[in-house]
Amino acid sequence: MQRRLTRELSTATTRGLLTPAPGPPLPLGRRAQVDLSAITLPDAPPPIPKPVPPDDVVNNMRVTSSMDVPGIALKADDAQSLSGLTCPANTSLDIVNWADNRPFHQQTGDLRRELYQEFDHLNREAALKLAKLYIHYGFGAEARQILLLDDELRHSQKMLLDIASIFETGIAPPDSMLHALMDCETDVALWAMLARQDLGVEHTVDPRPALLSLNKLPIHLRNFLAPALSRRLLAHGDAGAAATALRSLERLPATLPSSAKLAQAEIALDEGHVEKATDGLADVADDNAEHSPEALVALVDTRIAARQPISPETANLVEAYAKELSQTELGPELRRAHVLALARSGQFDNAFAGSKKLDVEDATKLQMRLFEELTASAEDVVFLEYVLERSPQDFTKLPKFQKVALAARLFDLGFAEQAQTILSDIADQPRSDTRQLLAARIALDLSQPMRAQAELIEIAGEEADLLRAKAKQMAGAHAEAHDLYRLANNDEAAVLAAWLADDSERFALSDNTIFGPVLALSDAAVAVPPEVDGMLARGEAALTESSAARQTLLDLLQAPELNVDLTDVTQ
Repeated sequence: MQRRLTRELSTATTRGLLTPAPGPPLPLGRRAQVDLSAITLPDAPPPIPKPVPPDDVVNNMRVTSSMDVPGIALKADDAQSLSGLTCPANTSLDIVNWADNRPFHQQTGDLRRELYQEFDHLNREAALKLAKLYIHYGFGAEARQILLLDDELRHSQKMLLDIASIFETGIAPPDSMLHALMDCETDVALWAMLARQDLGVEHTVDPRPALLSLNKLPIHLRNFLAPALSRRLLAHGDAGAAATALRSLERLPATLPSSAKLAQAEIALDEGHVEKATDGLADVADDNAEHSPEALVALVDTRIAARQPISPETANLVEAYAKELSQTELGPELRRAHVLALARSGQFDNAFAGSKKLDVEDATKLQMRLFEELTASAEDVVFLEYVLERSPQDFTKLPKFQKVALAARLFDLGFAEQAQTILSDIADQPRSDTRQLLAARIALDLSQPMRAQAELIEIAGEEADLLRAKAKQMAGAHAEAHDLYRLANNDEAAVLAAWLADDSERFALSDNTIFGPVLALSDAAVAVPPEVDGMLARGEAALTESSAARQTLLDLLQAPELNVDLTDVTQ
């Protein structure tokens, strides 16, 4: 019902029966009262009859009068697209019956003998049959050559010319009428989808008519067209329809062509099956077929995105294709993939050298990718070699996330100053939690507590609170550090900060902590018991107290929380 309503409204709009309202209606009380009796209506003109098109000519336009109000269901042959064009009937695209069971050379030979009549006049009927025969076998260039022999064929068979262009170049010309017929429910929907480089995202596409038309075609045409249709549907976001298009080939006993295997791998990648996708791409790359270079590029990109290794043999294969196809449209993609394959296989010297041979803009973008790969997968020695030998200005063009990752790895390897230099090139506004937290950790490592606190302004969270507490403690504000540690539920650090505070009693240290006995010892009053009389007795009591205090301090130093090395400590 929705499709029918849309079709009827579109038809009415095309015929001028619907016009937009000029604005909101006036209130009933302010409407002018019109005397309808004073209006004389003219006689309605007779309807203009619909012209009958000649045989074998595609009827793409309908001329009707304004009285032709759509109110009845259209016939199958008169179905219209949303653009108002008439959808060609299935009988006009009966490609499977455009050839017979005789050998190809015999069919073409018979039609070529009939191509010219006496006085070298072109036999249009034979020319049209020959063009259809070529289309049946997928020879687009030959079909176009035949149709362009005569002006009348060129103008009357535009749809066949567009289909021939699809076989020859993969798409139809920009002015092709096929672009406006994608919503038809006849067999032309298949060719309308194949006519476009992509289906676009501005409207929903119903793939069912195209899939039904695909299954009607001969096997040799399905082998060629099914992968192309599948990839267009996948790019449009319909992975289910893309898989259905390939299923028409999977049921056949013959081995799938490389284009179908490539489409299968792309569907698997879209569905998140990375291992299945890489295995399929590797099979296509090893086939040494027409689509092997394209599959090799996709294989490199997929393995890099999945953080999978790339063998040096694969990098060498990409290099061979890049040299062989350097002057083709795929040449730049192969050169880019070769550089990335070198980096993933650990050959960073060759990768950086290869990136410099590209165009300036491409080389700059590719070197950014190389630094990303270097940060993510290079060994520590190789990473430091390439990073430390460059000045900070060499990293200014890197994206923000790459600078943060680069600084993080430098900091983890112990190069806090270099990491801080790279981070200082990133603006702190707008605030980024990842950048600010890393900058605070680096500042603390460099004994810069005030800078660390400045980096943590407006940054919330448990990690930020812990870093603030460390900065406060490093700056000597042990009481504030204690409060922050308690908020972060870090009791051990809170106890240590309380012990280092000047007025530790206000924190009410528990006897269960390692500092409890020491605090109790420091608070104990030193007094000589009255019952102890004599110098020897008082000395013995003092030695006892000293031994207890020494043992208390030794227990404190041996506490695992302090992590103190007692190798050189003597009693």
